[in-house]
Amino acid sequence: MPNPRPELPPFKEFAIGLSMRSGTILMRNFHDRHRINPSKKSRYELVTKSDTEVDKFVRFKIRQQFPTHNFISEEGKAINNGSEYTWVCDPLDGTLNYTIGNPFFSTSLTLLKNDEPIIGVTYAPYTQEMFVAERGRFFRLNERNMKVSKIGTIQKSVIAFAYFERNKKSREKLLKVWSKFEERAQTMRHFGCTSLELAYVACGRMEAQIISPPLRLWDVAAGRLMIEVAGGKVTNFSGKKWEGLEEGLVCSNGLIHKQVLDILKSNRLT
Repeated sequence: MPNPRPELPPFKEFAIGLSMRSGTILMRNFHDRHRINPSKKSRYELVTKSDTEVDKFVRFKIRQQFPTHNFISEEGKAINNGSEYTWVCDPLDGTLNYTIGNPFFSTSLTLLKNDEPIIGVTYAPYTQEMFVAERGRFFRLNERNMKVSKIGTIQKSVIAFAYFERNKKSREKLLKVWSKFEERAQTMRHFGCTSLELAYVACGRMEAQIISPPLRLWDVAAGRLMIEVAGGKVTNFSGKKWEGLEEGLVCSNGLIHKQVLDILKSNRLT
């Protein structure tokens, strides 16, 4: 009889508890509008008091519980202790949605071991949906095991598209590609919260997510793991193993993956 897979230390329970408490902070401020107080950190990006409050809270708890681990966050300075373990945090994904009262936002926390995600948690506090993946074990939504959808044609698929490129020429090209997908897919979506969109692909609410480079690690680390564990497929735009943040990312239920890649290739986006 093969030996059972060894249990990880209680990383998963820690990440779930931390994400739940981060969500409580986000919701408290969400219902108290003057506490949000958004400011611009760049022309296109906002930061709120909630972003920094959650970042400080998560940073403190990880340092307290796992003082030798590395830490990367969208807000604040990265910490490199030379550990094989790295926590990646997006305190608030969907900041613009959050500032205008749109409930499509989340907090996300991922644990990497030697740069590969092994635990991924995305929590949507408004809907109280907790998406959790553990490599080699399961992907769950609120304790229910979930899988990617079984839709096999792009004509019946819901596809999300995200991009962070602000160059005018590049954006025009991406919008043309969007229109090509819109001609083929059942519908296209852009929700403004990448981590939650990826979780939706993993649990079968959508069939694919296309993310144009450059990417940010905190946006995709948890969702990439969720889709792989849920039976989906993750590659770069050429259909090869995704190697880094400078490459585009295609995440799907696997069944429509080639169809998505063919459209990208025909529009020279590979």
